[in-house]
Amino acid sequence: MSTYLENLNIIDLLSEKHAKLRKMVIETWIEMGEESVSDTESYMLALVEREKLTVAQLGRIIGISRQGAHKCAKGLIERGYIIIENQNVNSRDKILFLTEKGLRFCRETLILKEKFETEYGVSGMVKERKAQYKDLHTKHNIAGACLCVTALIPLFVGAIIDADNDLFLTIMLSLSFLIAGVGVICFIKTGIIWASYEKLLQEGEYSKENKEKPSFSGAIYTAYWVIATAVYLGYSLSSNNWGQSWIIWVVAGVIFPAVIAITNAFEKKSK
Repeated sequence: MSTYLENLNIIDLLSEKHAKLRKMVIETWIEMGEESVSDTESYMLALVEREKLTVAQLGRIIGISRQGAHKCAKGLIERGYIIIENQNVNSRDKILFLTEKGLRFCRETLILKEKFETEYGVSGMVKERKAQYKDLHTKHNIAGACLCVTALIPLFVGAIIDADNDLFLTIMLSLSFLIAGVGVICFIKTGIIWASYEKLLQEGEYSKENKEKPSFSGAIYTAYWVIATAVYLGYSLSSNNWGQSWIIWVVAGVIFPAVIAITNAFEKKSK
């Protein structure tokens, strides 16, 4: 079973863990002496608690037939978990609402879910995966930074060797773009994966504290590109050298990953 779980990607693994969590919650609910509720019924009650839905809409979300959704809703109505009402006088769509009994079920099972999530749930699994990925994340960032810095070398070499040869300079510039592009890919790929772990765990920039306070890094990045734009316009307008001033954007783009790395280092140091 452990080998099976190790071979799952993050999305499938979350689905697997979520299915197990719902099963554990329902089993515990029944063991507490409460009325038996099926997995589908529990899912339907959770959806009705979040928003106003018709039986047909619930069936599409859960992934069951219209008849199956009506049968499930009928059972919940008969046991007093939900009531059904017309949306308005002229509408044939009937909206489901939770009764006090349905609200109690949702509140109590939410407490059980939070307990199981802390002990066995998704957070522990994601933390383990994040710890395993940390070294690879660091290597990708180092590789991306090195590639972005060395991307300037072909451009400088081309200018030193033969600054008057437009073809040679174009080739060197293309090589610089290629190296910088590979470096950016390293940053983007590892950044998306790392951010997904932090978002699931509510850590880093996705933590509650960081969501409530202004972003220091965001202000730095905005200021950086405003300054880059000012330098570009100032140089271009003063020299009227629009044919070559675009290189400022290339240099700014290559330096930007270094700005990101330095900003992140200062943010971590300040915490």
